[in-house]
Amino acid sequence: MKYFLGSAAFLILALLSTGDIFLLVGLGIVSLPIILLLQWLTLAICKRIKGISKYSRYASLIPSIAFSAWIVATMSIWAQPNQVFKVVLGQSIPSSVKKFYYTEEAWTDYMAQLYFEISPEELEGILREHDFRKTGLSRNERIDFGEMEWITESLQPILNPIRYRYDISENSEGRGGGFCDLYTNAEHNRAYVFYAVD
Repeated sequence: MKYFLGSAAFLILALLSTGDIFLLVGLGIVSLPIILLLQWLTLAICKRIKGISKYSRYASLIPSIAFSAWIVATMSIWAQPNQVFKVVLGQSIPSSVKKFYYTEEAWTDYMAQLYFEISPEELEGILREHDFRKTGLSRNERIDFGEMEWITESLQPILNPIRYRYDISENSEGRGGGFCDLYTNAEHNRAYVFYAVD
């Protein structure tokens, strides 16, 4: 019994690491019975194999530990920044990125906003990889970060931002269309990204 409680504890701790109550409840309700069933099956199989039967209780924790590790690696608050960057810009966070901030929202549409500082070479690579097209220089405009609550430090505004865009095509059902706007400074070492998809 204590091993089943151990499995439940591993799973609950992993789900808590996501920081998302809906994920905690939804995925917990669905996955906990499956994990406990896999644990019971692992225990039954290991008890029948000579030589490892004495370790069967420990082996029965493997499904719970593996699933919990997957949750932490892909959905935890530590993995989320990289996942958001991958969704929006199609790659892991480049090594030169500093001061990375993001916010995301998903109800009927998915929207994300990113701010980061990056080397000009890596920003050029991102622009080329997604076929961003330059849509102009916004003279006498500025992107001010003072009112963006998701940025936790005071940042200088981007003056006269250069805007790039790529469009996201709709699927065959007419859903999933959207766009990604990337604004950068003249030096190409700071970027603000607004991403929206249906």
